[in-house]
Amino acid sequence: MEIDMLRFFSKREVEALARETALVERRSPITGIKFLLTFTTGLLSVPDGTLAQLAAFLSCACQTDVSAQAVDERINAMAMEFMRHCLP
Repeated sequence: MEIDMLRFFSKREVEALARETALVERRSPITGIKFLLTFTTGLLSVPDGTLAQLAAFLSCACQTDVSAQAVDERINAMAMEFMRHCLP
């Protein structure tokens, strides 16, 4: 699924934007492109998705095992700013 998303977004630009907006400050299993994929494609599949479902999506679609709590910790002002720049 990540490959489909890359038709519309440059991975390099998304990762740079994730750092600029402080969504990603250090090495993390939830990268900018994975966050974007989860909160676009993942929520399109399950619009009322729970944190556990979003974590499961990351595991299945992105081969990234994280807890629901890890997803919850990323939902903050920096994530909103990141998404605002990605999806104007």
